[in-house]
Amino acid sequence: MVDKKSNNVKTMEEIDANFLDDDEDDFKDFGLDGDNKNDEDDINEEYTIRIFGLDNSGKSTLLMSLINPVEGNVAEITEDFVADEMIYQKSRINLFDISGKKTYREYWKNFFHSSDGFIFVVDASDSKRFDEAKQALKTIIQIEDNKDVPLLIYANKIDLLNSKFDTEKLWKELDLHKSDNIFIQACSSKKLNGLKEGFEWIYKKVKIEY
Repeated sequence: MVDKKSNNVKTMEEIDANFLDDDEDDFKDFGLDGDNKNDEDDINEEYTIRIFGLDNSGKSTLLMSLINPVEGNVAEITEDFVADEMIYQKSRINLFDISGKKTYREYWKNFFHSSDGFIFVVDASDSKRFDEAKQALKTIIQIEDNKDVPLLIYANKIDLLNSKFDTEKLWKELDLHKSDNIFIQACSSKKLNGLKEGFEWIYKKVKIEY
């Protein structure tokens, strides 16, 4: 988060501390599989997943739909970052939606610390911004410490396409090499298509890695 007085970015230690100090009663959401956050005795593990992507890619709506899967969700644009959590298969998942505005992307590096997984959201209906998305994604995957962090790419807004989405083409557009640590899932954060399939993949990967 940007401190408007000093223009400094808070460290991840400060951000995580503030987030984890929140009252447990504030968390009453449900994960994709319907686990209740209040079942504290059943939680076995905890993971942190950061969500990146360009502005208007649908990150915030996607986060809302992961936590509260109701068709037609529409979230406000994230100005800096939003922190939330959900319980998924007996694990606490801390989720951070990081602003994709061009002026904020230079601060992304402050959110890499202590990440168990990354989600990168691409607007599949806006091919004109694929190259911009590729450059933004490179700022994440070219960091040495991030190379072993599982990366889920949600190709969002497929409900706006007139034809079937070509996943293979997006691999090329983003200049990605096939890897067991990277997965592309076509989805619609508004209609909920593909969200669970993608999240199941990254959840299994973070459990294996950590």
